[in-house]
Amino acid sequence: MKAEFYYNKRKYNCCIVKTDLLLELRIRNEKGEVLAVEQGNKIGLQGKKRESSKQIDVSQPYFYNLIKTAMSALEIADKNQLIREKDKVIEKQNEQINILNQQLYLINKTENLSGEQEQKLNQLQENLTHQEAIVAEQKQQILRLELFASSKSKGFVQCLPMLSND
Repeated sequence: MKAEFYYNKRKYNCCIVKTDLLLELRIRNEKGEVLAVEQGNKIGLQGKKRESSKQIDVSQPYFYNLIKTAMSALEIADKNQLIREKDKVIEKQNEQINILNQQLYLINKTENLSGEQEQKLNQLQENLTHQEAIVAEQKQQILRLELFASSKSKGFVQCLPMLSND
């Protein structure tokens, strides 16, 4: 996931990258400089290239707040993506429900229902009930994903060193 945000009137881009077994937050400014910090570390790397980067204490207030802002931007981007996916699923399911409702209407419109038509009506009603159950189940899955995404990004910020009052 990538995000764009502003901090102290400057534009930044950020992302989380998996390196070996750890997660690394990368924040890039408009000059192309990158601040890279692995989850849980107090020291990050700052520079245009990793080889020539200098070590930075990310518990300093400026960097700590920059990191918190980047994590918030990533969390918002992640939630927006989940909402877009949820909207697509709901839109598709609403289309299916509308089709089933149209079919039900047409069947109910006929005055004399034959046995076959009555059986089809029952089947359509069962399909409608099934589709509504799927919609409810997918809404629950989306809520679980949102909670997971939220806890994942909060876990990264909580692993950052706390600022001391010294």
